[in-house]
Amino acid sequence: MGNLVFCTGTFERSMDGKQRILLPKSLRLFLAGVDYLFLSPGTDGCIEIHNEASLGRLASDSQNSPAGYQSKTTFSRIFFAQSERCQVDSNHRLRVAGSLSELAELVSPIVIVGVGSHWEIWNRQNWYGYLSRHQSNFDHHAELVRGGSKDTEIVKEVSNKPR
Repeated sequence: MGNLVFCTGTFERSMDGKQRILLPKSLRLFLAGVDYLFLSPGTDGCIEIHNEASLGRLASDSQNSPAGYQSKTTFSRIFFAQSERCQVDSNHRLRVAGSLSELAELVSPIVIVGVGSHWEIWNRQNWYGYLSRHQSNFDHHAELVRGGSKDTEIVKEVSNKPR
């Protein structure tokens, strides 16, 4: 399934008339020696980009999720039925299928963001709107995700210091 690659950063890109996007260099590392990626519907109106390893982890995690049978089935049907294997051309461009492009309301320019285990493609306006709505709650979400760890206390101390 390949090595874990950390997906980080924010990249604004143009999309040409054929719905192709030039991939950032750091995303090219995510290809792990293959010439295709998987595009899938994401939450909040984005498109997720997975390589085979991250898609395999997601499939396994979803089946082992504590969610009920109906939620697992619904997620799997919608997510995997709309996922597409997409070739990356020799110029490191990825073509976004029309149905996924419509789902995410993609118009040029777009934004590609790293989300740790995968990448996401966003309508530029939607991404910056998402940031403006959620950035102020980052500390709260960080504390929940990190489980109140010592690192979270450090983040809280730094963020509460007067500037």
